[in-house]
Amino acid sequence: MIAGTETTATELSGMTYHLLKNPARMARLTKEIRTAFSSLEDINLVNIAQLEYLNAVIEEGLRIYPPVSVGLPRSVPEGGAKVGGMWLPGGTVVSLAQYAAYHSERNFKDPDSFVPERWMPEGQKEYGSDDARAFVPFLHGPRNCLGRNLAYHEMRLVLTSVLLNFDLELADDTVWTDQNVYLLWDKKPLMIKLTAVGK
Repeated sequence: MIAGTETTATELSGMTYHLLKNPARMARLTKEIRTAFSSLEDINLVNIAQLEYLNAVIEEGLRIYPPVSVGLPRSVPEGGAKVGGMWLPGGTVVSLAQYAAYHSERNFKDPDSFVPERWMPEGQKEYGSDDARAFVPFLHGPRNCLGRNLAYHEMRLVLTSVLLNFDLELADDTVWTDQNVYLLWDKKPLMIKLTAVGK
């Protein structure tokens, strides 16, 4: 349950916060959603996956606020292996600290800025040098996340449903991302004012 619900809820909270701190990007996403759909009945798993900016927002949300930000341990197989260009003996425990990797200037330009355009063709001139190989929010290899496709569908559906029906604004100026992390973020309440569209 933790892997299948807490991570998605965490990511949706982080994306919402970063969108609200970047009003032009929130406006662009809201326009894309409200142009594509007029009601919840219009949405299905195929057409929602075609929303280019929504997909870029989700990727950038996973980068700037990865729900599992610390490294999950893996053991080098018996006999050793090359990891990150270095030979390591079998049994060595390795991991990738996602938050550190995604906020490193070695991997991403403007690493602490929320820039969904970096994942789109329009952003390649400025962000094409980002090292996308460092971006593995669902892990890699035989132990990667089994629920990856479900998580993407769920994030698209929830974010689209909310933004189709409500205008959002932060209710206070708290720096919500000032949090401790253990395996997952120790989140504070995210106080948002919702106004029904057309009200």
